[in-house]
Amino acid sequence: MKRLSLLLVLPLCLVAAMLLGSCGSDDGDGSVSLTDGMWRLEGFCNQQDNTFVAAEVHDGGGYFLTFKDNGTFTGRTHVNTFQGRYEAVDGSISLHDLTGTMVMERYDGEKFTEAVSKATKFRIEGSRLQLYYDEQHYMLFKK
Repeated sequence: MKRLSLLLVLPLCLVAAMLLGSCGSDDGDGSVSLTDGMWRLEGFCNQQDNTFVAAEVHDGGGYFLTFKDNGTFTGRTHVNTFQGRYEAVDGSISLHDLTGTMVMERYDGEKFTEAVSKATKFRIEGSRLQLYYDEQHYMLFKK
């Protein structure tokens, strides 16, 4: 009887392990999709001279983007919020209908929102998002 139980349980355990191992957005290399939660801006990159300038953050604030499956996105700076619609296909992205508050923006808030409005392509490597706002410059985000 024990032998019969073991023969039935072992295949079930193998199937469960395979199913659990394939769940989630992780494709084995730690990468995520554009719509997997909130992205926090790390800084601004220039590919031409290979420089990185960290985003100016104070008092625990920051700059965030969240892309949703329904084609909308939201953004947040230290003091303002905005939202809009987006289309993303094969690494290209276009952002439309940006609306929100832009009162008394501080630090890198204006640079951030302007770059978001100009975004044309994106690339995700692991848990990092590169959002290009021209051919040589992109914002680097992290999960």
